[in-house]
Amino acid sequence: MNGTGHRTTIRRLRVDIATACRVLAARGLADGVLGHISMRVDAYRMLVRCRGPRERGLAFTEPTDVRLRDPCRFTSEAQFARWCGIAPVALSSGEGHGPARRHRS
Repeated sequence: MNGTGHRTTIRRLRVDIATACRVLAARGLADGVLGHISMRVDAYRMLVRCRGPRERGLAFTEPTDVRLRDPCRFTSEAQFARWCGIAPVALSSGEGHGPARRHRS
């Protein structure tokens, strides 16, 4: 597949995953910002719905919230989750400074 065709396919898959996230939330299968949908693209990469600094929740997922990532470069699932911004942080963990946040930003 040429570069343009591959980018078009990835773009369409991002739209599909964003739609699936909104359906998941609309059907009550996920609470607020919890839950995600991911899809393996090839042997090394996957599309995953990531959280961002302006997290709006699963019901408002847009294609730009779905990122192409290479989980194989990490030695643990926890490293990958932290890098994607989906790793939970306990409010009492003592990480960071200032007021406690519910998720990484």
